[in-house]
Amino acid sequence: MNQHAHIVKRTTVATGTTEVVFSPEVPLNFVAGQYVTVTIPTLKDLPIKDQFRDFSIASSPEQKENIAI
Repeated sequence: MNQHAHIVKRTTVATGTTEVVFSPEVPLNFVAGQYVTVTIPTLKDLPIKDQFRDFSIASSPEQKENIAI
């Protein structure tokens, strides 16, 4: 499933670790332990396989309006 999301907040939680909170266009249903694959627009000049990154979902599955990674 592809969808767009907007960054709501970025927080440095430790040296070299950032939490990014997104607001998806459509609420995302997921279970604990799942991950999302994110397309990173600034990598568009790289080969297709290098334009994506996988991130663990750090939000609770009950929290559907915003998703933290």
